Amino acid sequence: MNKVDLLPEKKQESLRDTDSVIHVSAAKGVGLEKLLELIDSKIEQDPVQRVKLRVPQSEGKALSRSMPSRESSRANIRTATSTWKCRLRNRWCAK
Repeated sequence: MNKVDLLPEKKQESLRDTDSVIHVSAAKGVGLEKLLELIDSKIEQDPVQRVKLRVPQSEGKALSRSMPSRESSRANIRTATSTWKCRLRNRWCAK
């Protein structure tokens, strides 16, 4: 259920997520991580895993366009790399 931020505060507090219903507010970012986890758990053919990527800073701009859902990033000026924490499908990860 989306747009829970538009409900009165008392109603929001009374909402309970279930195995098939997640209450979210896309505008406020509430419940989105839980929704993604539920979706990922339903996709069995190619599960998602959390990974750390070291990316040359020269490639960072192109990569950020293709992977806007990274969880965090950190730059290292000495090695000219950025480390990104993100979620990727198994097929995109090196074994």
